[in-house]
Amino acid sequence: MRLLLALLCMLMMLFGGGCALVAISVGALPLAVIPAVIVVLNLLVIRAIKGEQQPSAAAFGILAILDLCIGGTMLYWLVTAPRVVRVAAAGPAEGVAFGSMALAGGLLLKGLLTLVVGWRLGSRDPEPSAASDRGTNAGS
Repeated sequence: MRLLLALLCMLMMLFGGGCALVAISVGALPLAVIPAVIVVLNLLVIRAIKGEQQPSAAAFGILAILDLCIGGTMLYWLVTAPRVVRVAAAGPAEGVAFGSMALAGGLLLKGLLTLVVGWRLGSRDPEPSAASDRGTNAGS
């Protein structure tokens, strides 16, 4: 699960970096900030997965929310607007719709994996808590 999340994060870093470079090249510097932030969040998640730094709940949470919102919006648009796509172009639109559906599914999967892996990494407790000790001693 962590390997799949790391691979998806790396792909999103490549895609986000490319989007930021294109936005900078056309002179839309404020627009380049959004993919740059996504690249940084993905980098923080990868470093936490590899164990190079402590997992940040904020980085995992913000990235998961962004991925789920973007993927959900794409999926909603693809499901509710199929007539627009069919009327606009007959042949190539099916390939574009399939690719967009795969991207939306990948973003939703990445968002869910980010939540699960972030929760698991953040819930590691190196020493047993007092509450668990009370639960085991209650029967004696």
